Amino acid sequence: MRVSIIIFFLSPCLMFSQGITIKPLSEAINSYGAEFNFVQIDENTAYYTSSTLEDEKYQSVIFLTRFKDGIWQKGKYIDLGESYSFA
Repeated sequence: MRVSIIIFFLSPCLMFSQGITIKPLSEAINSYGAEFNFVQIDENTAYYTSSTLEDEKYQSVIFLTRFKDGIWQKGKYIDLGESYSFA
C-alpha cells in the first residue's frame, strides 16, 4: 500500500494583505556604498545604517535623517563611541 502526503505551506505574506510601498530614497541617503535597515520611527524621522570599505576594512555606522520639503535629508552621523563599529 502506498500513501502520499502533501504538505502545503502558506507564506504569512499571502495570508494577510498589507499596503506596502517600496520606493527609492533621495540621493542624499543612497550612495555608492551600502545603505540598509532604514527604520522610520515617525513620519519625519528615520535611522539607517551605512557600510563602506575604508582602509581595507568594512565600517558600518548609524545615521539619523529627517523628512523635509518632500525628501529625506542627508543623514547626521550618530557617534556611538570607539567601542562600536557595527550597526
